[in-house]
Amino acid sequence: MDELNAGLVEVVFVGGPLHGTRAFMANPEFRMEIGIEPGAAIEYCRRMVETVDIADAQRQVATYAPYGMS
Repeated sequence: MDELNAGLVEVVFVGGPLHGTRAFMANPEFRMEIGIEPGAAIEYCRRMVETVDIADAQRQVATYAPYGMS
């Protein structure tokens, strides 16, 4: 794992306009309101957190989807 991302959670967005986007965050909230366009924010909610093994290291990966989407 890249040392710059050590200790961070990899956030993966599924569904909505951010589908397929990945970001590293220090402490992602359970719900995040993200402004995609001025005046139009979308609320994403965490669906799961898992620990995965990547290149002999462990990383936490959190999956987020638009609120209300199952």
